[in-house]
Formats: sequence, structure tokens, C-alpha cells
Amino acid sequence: LSTPIEGEIPEQYKGRVNVHLSKLQGQMLGLTIAGGSDKNCPARISKLRPGGLASKSDLLQINDIIACINEVRTARLTHNEIVKFFKDIGDDINLEIEYELPPAVLGMETEYIKQRTTCVSLCRDGISFGFTIRGGQNNYFPEKTRPFVVTYIRNNSPADRSGILKPGDRITHIDNVSLKGLS
Repeated sequence: LSTPIEGEIPEQYKGRVNVHLSKLQGQMLGLTIAGGSDKNCPARISKLRPGGLASKSDLLQINDIIACINEVRTARLTHNEIVKFFKDIGDDINLEIEYELPPAVLGMETEYIKQRTTCVSLCRDGISFGFTIRGGQNNYFPEKTRPFVVTYIRNNSPADRSGILKPGDRITHIDNVSLKGLS
């Protein structure tokens, strides 16, 4: 058995997503990392610069683990090797991201917390709606199935300007189509 690495997410709470980013000429990735094998912790996103490609993708969040960059596993790479890899990377970037799954059961209604359903209309700002969701059906590992939950709202995005969506909100339908059973 291997010794767990500090900051690694236990498998039962780990979600994964593959993220493809395509840089346009002169576009900055806008991603800062922390960690590496020499730091005894996995490579994590420590900062997303506003206006950078990584921030605008709405697929990445601070503290996400970068498990793989263009099919190269990062577990044995030092911090400097990972930074150099990002500096030398081309215009097409494929990342395998690991993140902590949202809770399986959302908060219960209490005297102070009321559950409600509301419709939100958003218009894309060219690239995205400005929020990140995590969760969904996991057919390979049913115990990892989670409700779709808003985990991040990008500042000055359509979602932010609506004033309605907040981190922790559950998404049940998109364009009146139920998300139940979807990955």
C-alpha cells in the first residue's frame, strides 16, 4: 500500500473531469499552480486570473487537482517541472482534473433555511454563463452520484449579474429538461 499524499482527495469523494482548452493567438492561460512531488502534495490550481482562458472556461476552480496535462501524469513531477510544462505548452491543452464531490445530501429545510424552486434566465457572454457545476450520475461508481450543484460563480458573469444563482444551489433542469440521471 502506498502512503497517502497530503492534500489528496479520498477516492470515495473524488470526482473527475476532462477539460480541453484552446488558446487563441496571444491568449494567456491564466493559471497558477501549487504543489508537486517535491512539495509532497498534488499539483493544485492556486489562482485563476480574471480574464484568462482557464477562468473563462468555467470548468476549473481553485483547489482542483491537476492529475494530467496532455496525457502526462503530474504525480511524479516537481513543481518546477509542472510550471515549465505549462510555459512550454502549445495552444491545445487537455487537463484531467480531480475535485472533491459536493455532498451527497443537500441541506435540510430548517426554520432558517427554506428550500425553493426558481427559474433563472441567462444569456451567454460569448463563452459561457459564468458558473461551475459539479455532480451528476456516475454509472461506474453509483456511490459517487451527486445532485448538480453550483460550486462557483465568476465575477461579472451572466450568472453573477443575475443575482439569483449562488454557490450551493442545486440545478435540477436546464431549458425545462430534467437533469435526473445525467452525467
